[in-house]
Amino acid sequence: MEARIGRYAVVKVGPSNWLIHDTLYEARDARRLVAYIEGSVGYDDVDVTWVRPVGLPTHHASIDHALGQLAARDGASRPSHTRPVPIPSHPPIQLPATA
Repeated sequence: MEARIGRYAVVKVGPSNWLIHDTLYEARDARRLVAYIEGSVGYDDVDVTWVRPVGLPTHHASIDHALGQLAARDGASRPSHTRPVPIPSHPPIQLPATA
């Protein structure tokens, strides 16, 4: 089984074990490994050990849910294609001189 969302792929490595790979990196690059997943029969309620600091929960309802959360986080962290809102610039406040 190999599921894929965007740049991430899930590769089965055992009867109830999977890896999430970041396909932007070559197979021999350590950065390719994103997470290790352990599941139960039926692939529900999986535990994810994140190898990278992604800030996502370690328990998910399914492999697809974990992969979707990762892809959504990645999409949310990408820069927007719109220009930023300009911030008005004001000169510093002049305080009265004290004698």
